Amino acid sequence: MRARHLVLDELGKDKPSEWVQLSMLRVIDARYNNELPIIVTTNFPPKELMWRIGDWNMSRLVEMCLVVEVKGDDYRLKARERWWQWPARE
Repeated sequence: MRARHLVLDELGKDKPSEWVQLSMLRVIDARYNNELPIIVTTNFPPKELMWRIGDWNMSRLVEMCLVVEVKGDDYRLKARERWWQWPARE
C-alpha cells in the first residue's frame, strides 16, 4: 500500500456487508497509519455513509479528510434528456 495517491470513488456504493467494511478498514487504516493521502468521493450523507462503511472507517476518514460538498444536478440525467429530445433520423 505504497501508492503515492489513492482515490476511492463512490465510497459506500457497494452493498453494506462485514466483508466490505473490513476490506475498507484495511485500506483506510493503512493510509491512516502511514500518513498517506486519500481522496474519497461519495453520494451519501455522513450518517448513511457511516452505516455503509462502518464507524471505524468513518472515524478515520473524518480525521484524515477535508470535506468538500459539491451540489448540483445529475449531469447524466440532463444528457439523457437532451438525447431523447433529438429529432428522429430517417
